[in-house]
Amino acid sequence: MRTAEHQNELRSLERWLQGELEAETLHPSWQVRCALKQGSLIVVAQHPTTIAPAPQPTFEIVEHALRQADPDWLERILMQLQDSHEPSAVLPVRLFLRVVGQQPYATTQLMLEMTSFEVGDRLDEATTSTNDADATTEAIVEPLAAVELPTTATDATGDVSGAGVSVSVAKESSDWFDRIPLLARIPIPVLVVSTAIGFFALGSGLYVLTRPCVVGGCAPLETAQQLSQQSAELAKPTASAQEVLDAYQQLLEANYLLSTIPSWSGHYSTAQTLLKSYETRTAVFEQVVTALKTAQTAAEKSQNAPHPLATWREVQMLWKEAIALLEDVPSDSPIYLLSQRKRGEYEANLASINHRIQVEHQAHERIEAARDVAKVAEARETAATSVATWKSAYETWQVVINALKNIPQGTMAYAEAQQLLGIYQPRLTATRDRHDQEVRSATAYNQALTLAEQARRAEQRQQWSEAVDQWRDALSTAEQVSNGTSYHSQVQPLVTTYQTALASAQNHMRAASAIQSATTELDRVCVATSRICTYAVQPNVIQVQLTTEYDWAIEAVLSNAPLTGDANTQAALKDYVDMLLSTFSEVSNQAQLPLDLYNADGRVFGTYDPQLGGFARR
Repeated sequence: MRTAEHQNELRSLERWLQGELEAETLHPSWQVRCALKQGSLIVVAQHPTTIAPAPQPTFEIVEHALRQADPDWLERILMQLQDSHEPSAVLPVRLFLRVVGQQPYATTQLMLEMTSFEVGDRLDEATTSTNDADATTEAIVEPLAAVELPTTATDATGDVSGAGVSVSVAKESSDWFDRIPLLARIPIPVLVVSTAIGFFALGSGLYVLTRPCVVGGCAPLETAQQLSQQSAELAKPTASAQEVLDAYQQLLEANYLLSTIPSWSGHYSTAQTLLKSYETRTAVFEQVVTALKTAQTAAEKSQNAPHPLATWREVQMLWKEAIALLEDVPSDSPIYLLSQRKRGEYEANLASINHRIQVEHQAHERIEAARDVAKVAEARETAATSVATWKSAYETWQVVINALKNIPQGTMAYAEAQQLLGIYQPRLTATRDRHDQEVRSATAYNQALTLAEQARRAEQRQQWSEAVDQWRDALSTAEQVSNGTSYHSQVQPLVTTYQTALASAQNHMRAASAIQSATTELDRVCVATSRICTYAVQPNVIQVQLTTEYDWAIEAVLSNAPLTGDANTQAALKDYVDMLLSTFSEVSNQAQLPLDLYNADGRVFGTYDPQLGGFARR
C-alpha cells in the first residue's frame, strides 16, 4: 500500500515538474521521471534532440518548481525515504539532464529543507557529465526506464531491476569468503584478477538480463504501440487543443519507451522501425502543438484591448508564425485536417488583427493630423483682424474637432482624442463667438451707413421728421458695434457725426413744425370775414403784406398817429389792430423768425424781432 502511495506522489511530482518546464522553456517536448534511490529523490529531465537547453537555467527552473510543489507530496516522499534511512528534515535531491535515450550530460544535487519547503544550499553546482563522471550516475538513472512503465514493478523505495546487481554481488561476496581456505593456495595476483573478472562477468550478465525486452515479452513495445494508437484516436479533425497536446505527449512517451529497448533485444529491430515512424509523426505533432501554443499566446495578448500599435504588431507576428507552422503539415498526416481547420481560424484572426492595426494606424494618423491642423488654427486665430480671417480660424478649428470626433472607440488613440477635444473644443467655441461678434459688428456698421444716407436724402427733401428718425436709427445702430472688434475704431467718428446731424435735424424739425403752426395761424388771421393780408414764410423771415383797408390803421397805431372817425370807431379799430399785432408777434415767437409788415404798396413799415420782444417801426 505504501509503495502504491509513494508512486502516486512521484507521478504527481513528475507531472508538476514537466508542466513547469514546458511553461518556462516554451517547449512542449519535455519528459520528467522521478524515483527514490540511495536515500535521495532522483529527478531526470529529458528532451528530444531538437532542443538544446542550457543546464544551469534548466536546473534552476526545476529547483524553483520543487520549491513550489505540493508540500504533502514532498512530506510523504521524505517519509518513504526515512523508512530505510535515518530520520531527517531535509530531502536530498539529485537532478539529471539528458537527451532521450542517452546518458545524462549534466547533474547537480541540492537539499530541500522540509521545514520551510525551500531549497537549501546546493552540494555542488551543475556539472557537465564526461566519460569519467560519477559511476553512480548510470546506476541511478538507467533503472528509471522501468519506473516510467506502468507495468514495471518497483520496490518500496523506488528501486528497479538494476538493484538486483547489488544483491547478487553481495551474495557472491559472501560465497567468496566461504571459499577462502581453498583459494588461499592460489597466488594473490591471480586471485585478485580472477575475482574481479568474475564479479564483472556476473554483474554484466545480470545487467543485460534485467534490461527491458531481453527475456520474454516486450511490455515497452506493446505500450508504445498502444500509446501510438491512442494518439491517433485523439488527433481527430475536431480535436481540441488539449486533445492534440495529449496526443503529442503520448507519442513522446511512445518514443521514449521504444528508445529504452536495448540493441541486444530481439525486439530491437521492430522498435527502431516504429521509432523512426513515431519520430516523424512526433515532429509534425510538435509543429502543431507549437502553433497552438503560439496562437494561445496571441489570443492572450489580444485581451483587454485597446493596445498600442507595437502590441498589435506582436500579435500579428504570432498569428503569422502559427499559420506558417500549420502550412508545413503534410497532407498525409493524421492531424492534417485539424491543422487546416486551425489554419483557417488563425487566418481569420490574422485578418481581424490586420484590420485592427489598420484602424489603429489610421486613428494614430488622425491624431497627428489633428495636432498639425490645430497649430494652423492657433496661428490664424492669433492673426485674425476681420470677419474673413476670424471665419478662417473658426473653420480650421472645426476641421480639428471633426477629425478628433471621427476617431473610433476601442482604439488606443480614442482616449487621447477625448483629451484633445477637452482642450480644443473651448477654442472652437471662443473663435465661433468672436466670428459671430465680428459679423454682427460688420452688419451694424454697414446698416448705420445706409441709414445715414437715407437721413441725408430726407434732409434734402426737407422732410425733417423723417430725417430725424433716420439719424436716430443710424446713431443707435452705430453704437451696436462691439468694442474690440475690427469695426469699432471705424465706427467711432461716425457716432460723433451722427450725433451732430441728429441735433441739427431735430432743430430743423422744430423750426418746420413752428412754421407750420405759424402758417396755420396766419391763414386764420389773414383770411377772416374778408382778406386782411397775405404772407410768405422764408427760411429766415416771415413777410406779411396788409391790404389797403388795414395797412394805414396798423401803420398809424405803430406810429402813434391819430385815427379817423368818432371815438367809438377809433376805439374799435385800435382794439382790432392791437389783436392783429399780438397775433403776428405770437407767430414770430413760435417760429423764432422775424416778421416784417408790408403795406399795400409793398413797403416795409414795421418789424417784429422775437429776440427783442416787440415791433419796431421801419
